[in-house]
Amino acid sequence: MSLPKGCNFNHPPKGSRTKVEPIRKLEDIQAIKRLLFDNPRNYAIFILGINTNLRASDLCQITVGMVRHLKPMDEIEIKEKKTGKTRRITINK
Repeated sequence: MSLPKGCNFNHPPKGSRTKVEPIRKLEDIQAIKRLLFDNPRNYAIFILGINTNLRASDLCQITVGMVRHLKPMDEIEIKEKKTGKTRRITINK
């Protein structure tokens, strides 16, 4: 079932601002990790995101080939979309 145009209540009204807050409570992070555990791709993206503080657009640049054979203390290099800066990320276990 699709909604008529302009009736999606999950989106803010046009022209309004939204504020994004980080997940601050450890129990919330643990709950999300439990929800994602059965989906290795999404679990890995979430873990990488909370450990590196990367934006979603930067996380989406990371491919399986970039991380498949990495070991702890190896690094990957990403060019941040918003700032254009190159960022080196050291992988932990």
